[in-house]
Amino acid sequence: MPIRRTEAIILKTMKMGETSSLLTLYAREAGLLKLVAKGARKLKSRYGGLLQPLYVIEVIYYDKETRDLQFLSQASLVWAPRQAQSDIDRLGLCLACCEMILRLENEGHGNPAAYGLLRATLETFDQAETNIRPLFLAFQARLLELLGFSPGMNHCFHCQKQTIREGRYDFINGRLYCQSCMSLALQGQAVSQDMIDAYRELVRLPLSSVIKKAFPKGAIAGVYHFLHDFFRYHLEEVRQLNAIDVLKKLKTMQGEFSQV
Repeated sequence: MPIRRTEAIILKTMKMGETSSLLTLYAREAGLLKLVAKGARKLKSRYGGLLQPLYVIEVIYYDKETRDLQFLSQASLVWAPRQAQSDIDRLGLCLACCEMILRLENEGHGNPAAYGLLRATLETFDQAETNIRPLFLAFQARLLELLGFSPGMNHCFHCQKQTIREGRYDFINGRLYCQSCMSLALQGQAVSQDMIDAYRELVRLPLSSVIKKAFPKGAIAGVYHFLHDFFRYHLEEVRQLNAIDVLKKLKTMQGEFSQV
């Protein structure tokens, strides 16, 4: 029975039996991974408070091919969030990033680039005064690129021109057309230069720059609606994230309690 060691992000935890936990991890080499942590919920567990969603840990586990679930042997802390745990907005969007990985990735397929993106995004969310909404959109756009679902926003599908002042996006076929070629789009919606430029910068800029960038008014909202529609046509499973629904409910409750 081989013993594996890897760095991983805890995406989700569930109760298992009376004292154990089932961890869903995103590992750098192994991709999605489920481990049983025996006795993790005991009052004097050797894991303490280590096994929490969003934590980055190094794990040692037993890997037996004939088992669906593997067993955690050891765990040590690599990184833990601070700001995100005490801020509803940050926590909700961090969990939404993890949920996207859960819905789009398959078990047993490592993707070090996607792992690096998720970890860098969580760490950036945890920085003080982070501009969190553009950061969440940047994560979504970059994840699409890494998983092979690129919307093709770098140039016009027909003439390959990169400078596009306005155009039309064909959601069914996933194609961007410039103003000169937009008559070739059988359907779609108009897209502005500000939105296109903002989308490209969200993909291109370092995350540390995304959170400081002053995007044109309406551009970020345009990217949000674009991604929402793209998911509706191509990735319905991530269009409505549970973490976002919970965040909306918490924000509503927060507003209600503030008026009491």
